[in-house]
Amino acid sequence: MMIRKLQVHAGRGSKPRGGSEKVLRIFRKAARSKKPIRLLFSGPSGTGKTVAVALGSADMQKLVYKVSLSKLISNYIGETEKNLNAAIRKAERSNAILFFDEADALFGKRTRVRDAHKRYANQEVSYVLNRLWRSGRDLVFWAGSLDALDRRRLRRFQEVLEIK
Repeated sequence: MMIRKLQVHAGRGSKPRGGSEKVLRIFRKAARSKKPIRLLFSGPSGTGKTVAVALGSADMQKLVYKVSLSKLISNYIGETEKNLNAAIRKAERSNAILFFDEADALFGKRTRVRDAHKRYANQEVSYVLNRLWRSGRDLVFWAGSLDALDRRRLRRFQEVLEIK
């Protein structure tokens, strides 16, 4: 399944290691801007990125839909656009935050294009990013490591938080 409702049960030890207060401040600051939220969380597995998104969305009283990028992007012509539009429509109907895991695939450092396959892959990533930014939806991404990401693409975010 490409899109699923995110449900995190707050129990013992379910705080992001970066501190829940800091995460809530970031969400509140982004929400006050009256613009769609654009946040990037980074850190290795088990550091609480998903819990951070759940805390922030609960504070804003919004649902979160977690979108698997590996299932969103397709090799078949037109499928990526169809999948992306479905995710955006679902979020619009419920005023939800779209939460994308594995953002490394979208924000990775750019490489030189030497063949048609890489050119098509770059166009696909550009299409996905442009469509997401134009959607007007609240967007949160998580990535494994900031070191592997293209710094120029990170300028679009209101906040980038590395959780260790």
